[in-house]
Amino acid sequence: MDKVIYAKFSRERKKEFQILTTIVEDKGYKKVIKKPLGKDAKSHVKDIYKHYNELTHMFKKEKKIRICDCYLLDDGSVSFPYLDGVSAEEWLGERIRLNELSYIYQFLEEYYEILKGLTVNNEFQQTKEYIDIFGETSISKELEYCNIANIDLIFSNIIINDARWNVIDYEWVFYFSVPIHFIFYRAIMSSLSISLLKEEEIKYIFSKFGISELEQKEYKKMEENFQKYTKNENEQLSELYHKLPITSVNINQIDINKMFHPFHCKVKNSQLEKEIMNFRTIYGENKVSIDLKDYAQYNQIIISLTNSNSIVKIKKIEAWKEGVGQNIEIFSHNAQLNIYNDYYFTDVHPYFVLMNNEYEKVSIEYWVIKDNEDLVQQVVYYIINEKHMNEKYMNEKYMNEKMISEKKRKRRVRDFLKKIYIK
Repeated sequence: MDKVIYAKFSRERKKEFQILTTIVEDKGYKKVIKKPLGKDAKSHVKDIYKHYNELTHMFKKEKKIRICDCYLLDDGSVSFPYLDGVSAEEWLGERIRLNELSYIYQFLEEYYEILKGLTVNNEFQQTKEYIDIFGETSISKELEYCNIANIDLIFSNIIINDARWNVIDYEWVFYFSVPIHFIFYRAIMSSLSISLLKEEEIKYIFSKFGISELEQKEYKKMEENFQKYTKNENEQLSELYHKLPITSVNINQIDINKMFHPFHCKVKNSQLEKEIMNFRTIYGENKVSIDLKDYAQYNQIIISLTNSNSIVKIKKIEAWKEGVGQNIEIFSHNAQLNIYNDYYFTDVHPYFVLMNNEYEKVSIEYWVIKDNEDLVQQVVYYIINEKHMNEKYMNEKYMNEKMISEKKRKRRVRDFLKKIYIK
């Protein structure tokens, strides 16, 4: 039986885009599986296989790029071989750490040349599909465009192996004209490694590749509209929590009063970056207000609340504009698992990203839990495997096999979590 070693639920999306991504291992062989979380998402997952065929044909003459193989399974899922190697994001991060800027610029030149190779000579048209997803934009029709656009060609989706760039994720591909500058802009803005560069260096990158400040503003709007297009505005994350086969745990029972964690906040846009808060606070319940009156020109707020191997419970995030407060949501994060606003971090540099809509102030109420170095990894691993077991148990193929009773299974989960959380 396949052993699940990683899982990610995309419940924050609209139902037609909700998928479960798992990495499974069987007899030493690893593979990645993307599965629709409901019938509404079946078409979206099936389209990934279509994207694979189209992109493979498009890049057949490109020796540098290889599209990771994709297989359509009988249950409507798609499967990919798990590729070992260093991601372009990790490679860039190491070059930045070593201050090897010339290698970074060389890499970006190669990346940009690949995008240019996809351009077509047809005049750009803002089709209905384009407007529905990205909104109407005020950009020149003379810019270079591609008619098959993989906008998720970001650096974390490129694995460098044997001097080739292997594209491992191509979920978001559109079959209408999209500026290649937008794909480049999106790759730069989604890169945590690139964000570590100095402000003038990021500004130089956009200038070097001819992406004006006006374009950057338009691409920012395009990205915001794309996020709205995919985002689930109705279903609450709490629904996922109650569907999972786990027992609720009272985090107040954990003795963490003598432990501290960092609070780090910076603001950034495509050209500028500024640290505005950096201090340490006690593990437990906290509320922090971030004054943004002088930072309207920055469109992103990047917050780090903890070290690795921690759990962050987000209770409430509010933003004030013209004196009026409103609840806002997290734009992105790098948590391995998210259940009912509990974010399980195993990454070395955990972070949340909020979008700044010229807010005067943002306040965040949260609770950070840290028990020991292995706590989060144990809980994430156990939840994923229990979820996998439940799916297998409910499958008719396994109904006649010898499996533990549901009562014993639930008791085992409950006893395990009690052992971790309750001293």
